Amino acid sequence: MTRMISIYLLLLILALSISPAMSQLPFLPYQLTFPRVKAAATATEESLSDRCAQMNIAFPPEKLYIRILKHESKLEVWAAGLQTPYALFKTYDICAKSGQLGPKKREGDLQTPEGFYHINHFNPQSSYHLSLKINYPNEADKIRNAAESNMGGDIYIHGDCVTVGCLPLTDEKIRELYWLCAKTYGTHTKVIPVHIFPFRWTAERITEMKKRYPATSLWTQWEILGQMYTYFEKNKKLLKVNGVDNNGQYLLEQP
Repeated sequence: MTRMISIYLLLLILALSISPAMSQLPFLPYQLTFPRVKAAATATEESLSDRCAQMNIAFPPEKLYIRILKHESKLEVWAAGLQTPYALFKTYDICAKSGQLGPKKREGDLQTPEGFYHINHFNPQSSYHLSLKINYPNEADKIRNAAESNMGGDIYIHGDCVTVGCLPLTDEKIRELYWLCAKTYGTHTKVIPVHIFPFRWTAERITEMKKRYPATSLWTQWEILGQMYTYFEKNKKLLKVNGVDNNGQYLLEQP
């Protein structure tokens, strides 16, 4: 009995000496314990660093901004230094989509959210290779959809090419985006904004969409999203989001 207890204690000590150490590693070393992330880093770091050199910014970028255009099925990555404006780093095609224009309201509606979000989780063991979770539902979603019993929640930018509301890029592309975001997150900033727009906010596209959606209440929200898009296009800086009002509409800084 004493010997069995001694063996059990030894195994327990070994377990405690390994598991907590793994879970307490800094973000990047922890991510690199996962084979898919390590493979992504090996495959993409050189090309990502070269792209930064072409843009005259350090690798990894001090700031990243992800802008998603649902109608156009595009995901744009913008990069900047702490004191420099954003510049376009790369554009990815979103390879599959579901639902239609308009925000997500409930679990199972097949919609992709629209609004101002950020990455709040890195999943190195995703069912879709690698994935970046956004913080849907945010406060605006919760207020606007307070009557819904289940708004859903698992909205990711991920690999593969299937979706019921997420944003798939294929495995090859998510490896690059995942490692780029992980490097910036682990080195510089814990805030990587992800803004999801219904369409590219240009005069031509607005005219087109007003013909398709002439009387929809969606325009109240879309006009606010358009303010962010327009300001960014002109200044290559983001307006600060100062919260939401009682109707769940974003309150933007007035420049």
